[in-house]
Amino acid sequence: FKQKTAYEIRLSLVGSEMCIRDSSRALLRQLADRRIPVFAVPLGSATPLPDLAVGRVEAPSAAFIGDIVPVTVAIEGLPADPELRAGVRVQLVDDATGLVLDERRPEAVPSVPGLEGAAPPSTGVTLSAKPDAAGGASWSVRLVLDTPDLTGANNAAQVRIELVDRPLRVVYFDGYPRWEYRYLKNLLLRERSIRSSTLLLAPDRRYLQEGTDVLDGLPRSQETWNAFDVVVLGDLRPALFSDEQLRQIRALVAERGAGLLWIGGGAATPGAWRGTPLADLLPFTLGGASGESTGPTPWTQPVLLRPGPAARRYGVLQLGERGDPSWPEVLTRPELGWNTLKWAQRIEPATLKPTAEVMAEAVAAAGEAAPLVMTMRYGAGRVVYVATDETWRFRYGRGETLPERFWIPLIRLLARESLGRSGKAATIEVNPERASAGQQVQVAVRLLDQSFAERRPPSITVRIAREGDRTGSPAQLFLKPEAAGDSEATVDTFTAPWLTTEPGVYTVDSGDPLIAGLGLEARVEVILPEDELRSPQTDHPLLTSLAAETGGQVLTPDRLAELPTLLPNREVRLQGTPDIETLWDKPVVWALLMLLLTSEWIGRRVVKLS
Repeated sequence: FKQKTAYEIRLSLVGSEMCIRDSSRALLRQLADRRIPVFAVPLGSATPLPDLAVGRVEAPSAAFIGDIVPVTVAIEGLPADPELRAGVRVQLVDDATGLVLDERRPEAVPSVPGLEGAAPPSTGVTLSAKPDAAGGASWSVRLVLDTPDLTGANNAAQVRIELVDRPLRVVYFDGYPRWEYRYLKNLLLRERSIRSSTLLLAPDRRYLQEGTDVLDGLPRSQETWNAFDVVVLGDLRPALFSDEQLRQIRALVAERGAGLLWIGGGAATPGAWRGTPLADLLPFTLGGASGESTGPTPWTQPVLLRPGPAARRYGVLQLGERGDPSWPEVLTRPELGWNTLKWAQRIEPATLKPTAEVMAEAVAAAGEAAPLVMTMRYGAGRVVYVATDETWRFRYGRGETLPERFWIPLIRLLARESLGRSGKAATIEVNPERASAGQQVQVAVRLLDQSFAERRPPSITVRIAREGDRTGSPAQLFLKPEAAGDSEATVDTFTAPWLTTEPGVYTVDSGDPLIAGLGLEARVEVILPEDELRSPQTDHPLLTSLAAETGGQVLTPDRLAELPTLLPNREVRLQGTPDIETLWDKPVVWALLMLLLTSEWIGRRVVKLS
């Protein structure tokens, strides 16, 4: 468009359609006020062809064999029409064998009033698999569509996971032999994939020990605690541990990636833990003044257990028959009696911490619900809180089957986080793993081996290279020690921010001689915040409304020859006779000319030029 105006319109050609980016109401008003019409030429089909894509894929980096490994997939561009959704399947495929490990269809999402015409958001689908062989596994997430798709290049993504075949190491502390303790202790003894140490602690520091592994005493050093993948704390008072031991448990979770499982009780947990080093590891806040041992109040009536929104995403609380992750129908019928929890703590949703997620709810007869099983990330590890000690009642209905399906996946979930660090001398981590161009990413190196930590280098260098880019050399990033003066830190951490620029997949590996040869690597995906190819479909109604609101027109390709006659005439005409003044009849100009000629003559005489 040829216009004599300072206002600039940014146009971009996407596929066969011209669209204006950032066409907000303010922009449209400015175009109308400045009388800048937009002439649109819609190309392509008036009915946009859908383009489904596999978005973000989340899966654990490592897991134990026999785990129910969840893989959460975000599907972008999923239509809201239930009939079109029915033709979409998401598969999890083993690349080595070609077997389909799991297959699901996206669930229907309710329409939002006022946003019926908006583009549908990405929808999450959780697939799961139960691998039985150790080693590195490569899986693929694929979209299988019954209808045409705009492009198939974005319909698959790979998942790599390290499978470990070793027993989980669990230590369980409780204050008295309640029924939940007795059955959970026996469950840990029977499970061959778990090595457990179970201790009943008395107020006079005496303890009764059971389990597959015998402890010489309560762990008193960080190295002793580091041998465990999961710590289970039942209904016992924190005074049975020293403050140093509690700080060691916190470091085990936050820095080593171990899991902490709380089992609430009527005596001490969680109220007595207020103000202790482990209070921050509760997924909810405790009220009351300083020094008070306040905690959640119990339900005044029996409640049913119902899985929450986060259960399937983490692959837990799947109490159905083998291969069926649905919730058993018998657990939804309160008239049976044995499936109700006679005692449970009532956790108010308002007390949940911002990062806490609800895995299960307690549901009363009137339909009132409150969180019952909650989880929360803490540092490198994970925390789960179970606000009841009555799951042993499920034995009346199905023997040990239901309690086993309740507790074992929870313990395995907590142990997964430690696998990423188990047996490693150092780790490289990036946060977030998917960022927009121009966003800052935090890169961290953690020295887990004491021999490395004792050297205490002033900095650590990592290399950042873009995959597929053979023209440039990897960028170097210098990481500085974090919290060097923190006496409670048991792992030396080096961090530095990295500002992303170009989109692509980047690999962060070790470029420092201290950690060279360890095979450390992390990946980060950088995307454009306004990537036009994320929505390549035609949108003729948008062009029509844009032309109508700015006073323009919609032209078909055969009418492009009319465009010069339709464009507004911006020619400026001046009325009247212009005033013209010459410079040569001005005295100032004459004097300036003579001064210049005289200066040139004097200069030539001085340098003796002709």
